[in-house]
Amino acid sequence: MDENGNSLALWDERTSEDHIWARSKPSPGNWGRAAQVSPGPLGLQTTLVFPAVRISAGGFATAVWTDADGVWTADRLSTGKWNPPQLLIPGVSNPIFVMNSRADAAVAWTVGGSTDPNSAVMAVVRPAGGSWSSQQTVAIGVHITAITQESAKTVRRS
Repeated sequence: MDENGNSLALWDERTSEDHIWARSKPSPGNWGRAAQVSPGPLGLQTTLVFPAVRISAGGFATAVWTDADGVWTADRLSTGKWNPPQLLIPGVSNPIFVMNSRADAAVAWTVGGSTDPNSAVMAVVRPAGGSWSSQQTVAIGVHITAITQESAKTVRRS
């Protein structure tokens, strides 16, 4: 939901034609028609898609999801039209996706993980209206992993 109350939903529909879909709702107003965001079926071996969407104050939105190929992204212009998706990070899963109200965005992921003695946190960034950067190393170390604020809250409550 953006600061004006406009909403955007994104989901993975698990059918024989497994796709990422989106639907928007202006404020005030009703939910519009569903729009297909992914180009084709996500693949039978894909079970953990984790679609996420963020919307800027101006109505520009970015969707991120994973499939067997890696992390995908697609942008929705403020006009409501989705651009074709692109494979952003091949071979990666479980990304952390953030975007601010201006549409500056970042996707981070862990290489190795918490049990690997040679772990790394990697990221790609995109300024509002710009293109995604090449992969950047955020941190390298022994047994490091990237977690979201929500994951950290869960860990602290345990």
